[in-house]
Amino acid sequence: MENLQKGDNVFVRVDENHTFHDTYGIVKEIKNKKVFVELDQRFSHLCIGCGHYSDTIIDFEKGELEKFNLEDQIEIWATRLYTANGFHHLFELPYKFSPLNDCMYNKCTKKATQTILFNANGSVFNHHVCDEHASYNGGWGDEFPMADDYKAVVKEKIENDKK
Repeated sequence: MENLQKGDNVFVRVDENHTFHDTYGIVKEIKNKKVFVELDQRFSHLCIGCGHYSDTIIDFEKGELEKFNLEDQIEIWATRLYTANGFHHLFELPYKFSPLNDCMYNKCTKKATQTILFNANGSVFNHHVCDEHASYNGGWGDEFPMADDYKAVVKEKIENDKK
């Protein structure tokens, strides 16, 4: 079991008959053997059904949680940035991030350092950019100013093991 820390993204791994089966959230606090997780807002109806009317923080045992990388779960990431109604299409690059690839921003000559999401009129795309262009993460607009002739050097395919 991985060490959980405050701020980690986690899947709740409980029996399929459990109220919070197949949910996810962010670790808010760890006390003794209990981990307090703020569930994603899309699960607030489950919390209300369990008597949690003013918040979505639920406690779990450490063994009931599995840490995940938000960048590997693009649909969850996009929903957190834009809400489920804030976009109608989600497009993911067919290859993993690599620091050997160039920044995808138009006319930038730096190497990519991270992945961002950009919402172009309801269509969310992920882009690999340098630190200078990371401020576009969570942005909206007509289009991301992407290099016209962009070609990735490293194209390691993404595995279809997403939630």
